[in-house]
Amino acid sequence: MNEVDAANFTAYSTFLRPLGAVVAGIIADRFSASKTLGFTFLILVLAFGMLSAAVPGITGVNFIIANLLVSYFAVFALRGVYFALLEETDTPQHLTGTTIGMVSLVGYTPDIFFAPITGRILDASPGLVGHQNYFMFLAATATLGVLAATWLIWLNRQSGRVAANPAG
Repeated sequence: MNEVDAANFTAYSTFLRPLGAVVAGIIADRFSASKTLGFTFLILVLAFGMLSAAVPGITGVNFIIANLLVSYFAVFALRGVYFALLEETDTPQHLTGTTIGMVSLVGYTPDIFFAPITGRILDASPGLVGHQNYFMFLAATATLGVLAATWLIWLNRQSGRVAANPAG
């Protein structure tokens, strides 16, 4: 894919933002925000893991594009749900501003440091290997998200604060 096609693909994929957020919100209402986040991070672990092993020409461009679309959808789903954790964790109303500030700090920090990290990874190993290393890094980061969501689910159960969800 040349630079123009890649830019078009990225631009058109942003239409997944509202879809991912709304779908994740509906799922979070049904099950819980923490379970939705954990599942979404798990999807990212799998998607990024597959992309780290993908070899264009052997894997197939359509597989890679589909995998990227799934990962875009999942990232947008995450961003659409993490503020729902406020209700799930019974955050006191007088702390919502501070809590939203902290959630935003954690949730939006990758926008700050992922570009420099990407550059360093790709500069250290140009070409296919660099991209595979980058997707391994993303899979490892998403694994941390799975662990954090699992820990939150466990904390909610320990405190008797199981989110209102009819599915259990």
